[in-house]
Amino acid sequence: KNVDRDGNEYPVWEFQPDQTAFLKPGKPYDQSLDPCHSIECVRAQLAGGNGGFVQNFIDMKNPAPEDCRLPMGHYTAQHVPAYDFLARQYCVCDAWHASVPGDTWPNRLFSLAGREGPHVLVERGLLDVIKKLFPGKPLAAPPIYDVPAFTRHLDNAQWRWYSHDPATLRAADGRYRGPFHVDRDNFAYFNRKKVSIFTELSEALIVGDSFLDDAASGNLRAVSWIDPNFIDLHIFDPGSSDDHPPSDIKAGQALIMDLYHALVNSPQWEDTMLVITYDEHGGFYDHVAPPPVDDDSGHATYGVRVPALVIGPRVKNHVC
Repeated sequence: KNVDRDGNEYPVWEFQPDQTAFLKPGKPYDQSLDPCHSIECVRAQLAGGNGGFVQNFIDMKNPAPEDCRLPMGHYTAQHVPAYDFLARQYCVCDAWHASVPGDTWPNRLFSLAGREGPHVLVERGLLDVIKKLFPGKPLAAPPIYDVPAFTRHLDNAQWRWYSHDPATLRAADGRYRGPFHVDRDNFAYFNRKKVSIFTELSEALIVGDSFLDDAASGNLRAVSWIDPNFIDLHIFDPGSSDDHPPSDIKAGQALIMDLYHALVNSPQWEDTMLVITYDEHGGFYDHVAPPPVDDDSGHATYGVRVPALVIGPRVKNHVC
C-alpha cells in the first residue's frame, strides 16, 4: 500500500472515462502533473516494498489535495483500445522491466547502446539554439550524449530510424550528428502528412521519406525504430503521441493503430515482428519489486516494470 506522512492510504484506482489527458488550461506541458522518475525519486518510490510513490509525488510536485493519488491511477481498456486489442491477439510481456531504476535518458541509452553515458558538453551558442528549439525545458544539460548505438553494428542499408521531430539516435550517438555523417537515407518521418511545413523545410537535408510509405511499398528494412512525437522534445509541432504525462493518451493509441494497420497491410507483414515498449515507468505505481542485477551498470536492480507487447503473424496469443 502507499501512504502519505499523515498515514492516509492511497489505493490503486481507475482513471475516469474522459480522463485521457492531464492538461490544465493554457498549459500544454504541465510539469506539476508529471510524476518524478529520476534515480533519486525511483529509489524513494521503491522504498518499503514499492510504498513510496504517493509521498514522493507529494514531496516533488506539491500537488493539490485531489491530485495526490495521481501516481496510483491506471488506464483501462476503454482508455487504451489499441493496446487492449493487441494484448488479446498477441503477446503481453508481463515482466519487462526498464533497464535501470531511473528516468528517461539513462533508459533510452540502454535501449540504444546497452549502457549509459555522460552528457556531451555543448558550446554556448549551440545551447542557446537548443533552448529555443525546446522551450520550457530546463536545459542546462541538454539531452545530448555520445555512446555507440547498436546501429553501428548494422550496414546502413539494414536499418532506418523514423521519428516526428528530432530522432533520439542523433541525441545519443555523435556519429549521426556530425556534418560528415548525416546519413539522410537512414532517417525518415513516421507520417510525412502530419509534419508541419516548417519542420519539413528545416529538416529537408537530414530526413528522408516516411514509415507509412515504406510499409505500403514493401520497402521496410530489416530493422525499423519508431520514435513517437515527444511532448517535451519538439520544434515546430507541439502535439504529442508519446503517452508521457500530461499527454492525451488517445493520440498514442492513434499512433499505434496507424502503425499496426500499416504493417498488417504491408507486403512484408508475414516476416514482421513489432515490439512496443516504454523507456521507463513515468513515476507511476507498480506493485512488483525490480529484480536484482549483477553487472557493471552501477545499479543494484532493474527499473520498474513497463508495458511491452510483441506482435506479428507468428506470435501466439499468450502472456510471457
